Amino acid sequence: MRKRLFVTTTIILILVMCMALAVGCTKTKTDWEYIQSKGNIVVGYFDFEPFSYTRGDTKGAEVDIVKAVGEKLGLRVTFQKLNADEVKAKLDDKSVDVVIGGLPNGSSFAEGIATTKSYLRNRQVAVVKKSDSSSWQTIDKINTAKIVAWNGGESSSIIEDQFADASVEYVDSTAKALQKVMSGGADVAIVGDCYSSYNLAMAYYSDLTIVEGLSWGGQDIVMGVRESDTDWLAKLDEILATLAEEGKLAEILAKYNLTNQLNLK
Repeated sequence: MRKRLFVTTTIILILVMCMALAVGCTKTKTDWEYIQSKGNIVVGYFDFEPFSYTRGDTKGAEVDIVKAVGEKLGLRVTFQKLNADEVKAKLDDKSVDVVIGGLPNGSSFAEGIATTKSYLRNRQVAVVKKSDSSSWQTIDKINTAKIVAWNGGESSSIIEDQFADASVEYVDSTAKALQKVMSGGADVAIVGDCYSSYNLAMAYYSDLTIVEGLSWGGQDIVMGVRESDTDWLAKLDEILATLAEEGKLAEILAKYNLTNQLNLK
């Protein structure tokens, strides 16, 4: 009888231990553990120069930054193009692990997700023809100008606040705003300085310049990750800080003429 009881008790203990081990084995991995286990960071990106864009390969300042992050972590990096309205869904279903592409902290695009430290500050600036630059050095002067801006960007609120008396035309891209000034169809483009600094370094835009001493607003550019887990976010912030300390972040941004926009915080 005692022998039978001993055997029964032993079997029960073994079953309990097996169940405990099974529970331990099926414990949900954190995002960081999940990314480590697959050895690959899947990056969702918006097609938005100079941050991330497709031209043959996936290129851009943030593309190079996230590649440097992957190198530091010993992980491969692959890219998947996204639409702005699918950021949270693609993160939540683990189609992507991080989102880049000029993502402004606090914007509607960042709702329901967690965001890294910012590393770029995108202010609004005035872009004019070099030959006319002396005519547009103050807010009062620009209020008499023909202004062009991207419809829907931060520039629209800046114009309402600063240039209520000006004649304003809105176009559907920052590139079109710059081209409008080049062609003489507008005097001043109020645009983001990341895009304008990047483009004005090219020969095509050599007739244009940014008015010195004037800038407005500003959006902090961040990476987006899943809201549910903090380990991956902490790891990204740690690596971004390391890249800044080592000068790698500044080196990458200099390639895109974005040194003045570096703003890690």
